[in-house]
Amino acid sequence: MSDRAGGEVISLASRRRVVVVASPTRAPARSAARRLGGPMFALVLGAALLVLALVAGTRSRTLADIRTLSAGDRARIFGRALEDLKTTCANLAQVDGALRDHCRAQAEFLRLFPECDPTCQSLTAGALPHARR
Repeated sequence: MSDRAGGEVISLASRRRVVVVASPTRAPARSAARRLGGPMFALVLGAALLVLALVAGTRSRTLADIRTLSAGDRARIFGRALEDLKTTCANLAQVDGALRDHCRAQAEFLRLFPECDPTCQSLTAGALPHARR
């Protein structure tokens, strides 16, 4: 077709045709990763929250059990655990493996008692792991 000025006229129908070429590169892989990413993240987050809830529940039950003991029983148990920490875990640098785990558990246990004063806190701090910089 040509117009009055002698130029060529392009029909509207031919201008509207747009050819879309799909790129077979990473688009399918990215969408698959997105599809799996959401559920996987939710699963990992759910598992972490479950573990946290179990640890907190166990600790709070142990704390409640300690608080319900009679003063005499609580003092005897605390004294035995403190003596064990002082003797068995005295030289923590030389303690390794299962014995080190026992010393950490004793220290955590002792900290649950209301009788664990600043001296006790200081003693247990030596058996507990510290954040490293």
